[in-house]
Amino acid sequence: MTSIAPLTDLNEAIRLDPGYALAYFSRGELYKSNGDVTHAMSDMNDTLRLDPNYAVAYFIRGQISYLLGNAPAALEDFTKAIKLDANEATTYFKPGRRLLCHRRPQPGCDRRFQEGY
Repeated sequence: MTSIAPLTDLNEAIRLDPGYALAYFSRGELYKSNGDVTHAMSDMNDTLRLDPNYAVAYFIRGQISYLLGNAPAALEDFTKAIKLDANEATTYFKPGRRLLCHRRPQPGCDRRFQEGY
């Protein structure tokens, strides 16, 4: 269940400034952490519409795509995150690739990613 107070505050921030990408991002993270991937995806899409260079938002949207069973879209977003900010996104990319390996295992996949941890 989504926490009411933070959600109320984020809804108000978006009402006051519909162009505030960070408010959509934060609300999307809140939805995702509470298992509401449909609303989380919508907010990540709005975040990226407002700020198409937000690398971490691509990573989070990739995670949501993976949770929704769309591994190709997840990989596309993880790749975009890396292209936008390799320093930041690389930290997040390894878990994303590991999730994709888990979903569609390939020879040597587990060994390669276990070495990174």
